[in-house]
Formats: sequence, C-alpha cells, structure tokens
Amino acid sequence: MNIKQLITQWDSMPKMDAEGVEVCFKISRQNMASIEAISELYPGLSTETVISQLLATALSSYQEALPYVPGEKVVAEDELGDPIFEDVGLTPRYLELVRKHAQL
Repeated sequence: MNIKQLITQWDSMPKMDAEGVEVCFKISRQNMASIEAISELYPGLSTETVISQLLATALSSYQEALPYVPGEKVVAEDELGDPIFEDVGLTPRYLELVRKHAQL
C-alpha cells in the first residue's frame, strides 16, 4: 500500500483501529503536529491509528524498495520457462528477521 491508497482508505473507512503491540517512542513536535492534523482531517481516526497505519505503509514501501539481487542458484522458472534466480540481496534476510521478531 502507498500513501495515496492509505488516504483513499481513510476517506472510505475512517474507523479502522487495529489491535497490536503497544510501543513508546519520541517523535519531533513537527511530526506530531502533522499526525494530529491528519487525525483532525479524518475525525474517526485516532492519532495512534494514524501513526500505526503510516508506519505500516512506510514499512511496506521499504520492503518493496529493497532491490532484487539475483544469485547463481535457480529457484524456479517463470511461465516462459526462463530461470528465476534466488534473491541474494537484503530482502530474504529482512523477511527472515521479521519472522524471527514476530515470534517473540
């Protein structure tokens, strides 16, 4: 999901509070002002929901931005029979670490 899609979601379904893990962190006053402004623009959204959904969108964008780095090992073939090489970039390690930390 990208930011434009998130805004469309907020426009159509403003009351989407998700359950999750509570965290505590500091952000700049300017960023908090921006979050509070978004929350006021979409009255059904709490500041916590805005932060959570913006963070989820940023993490999704991060994963999508990780470059595919083809290795030497063929792991599959595409519909035309061409080889698909394993990804030796950061994506596999990132996904492995996400799974590891999700189990904690």
